[in-house]
Amino acid sequence: MHKIITLGDVDLKLEVATSSGGGVIDVITTLDDGLEKKESIVSVVLPGRYDFKAKKSVRIIVLNGELRICFRGATDFATWKVGHELEIEKGLSYTVNIEKPVVYHCEFAE
Repeated sequence: MHKIITLGDVDLKLEVATSSGGGVIDVITTLDDGLEKKESIVSVVLPGRYDFKAKKSVRIIVLNGELRICFRGATDFATWKVGHELEIEKGLSYTVNIEKPVVYHCEFAE
């Protein structure tokens, strides 16, 4: 599902997508003013274990719950709680282990 809303000279595209068998629900916003296009995502992740590979460098801010991540090459999961931020470089693989639903915001580097 997606919708485009025009606010003056700016287009706002809203999109909802699921991945990982429905365990990850993303609300994607894209602002386009004709000069710059900026995308961000709010993700809701249901309990489970999910593997990801960053397609772009991303800054993640935990909004609700706890985000447990194990980066490729590491043996232990690290925990990020509400308000914590982390940055993941493009191409990095990682696994998240979610015990209770978690919500986080992603901002992507150009």
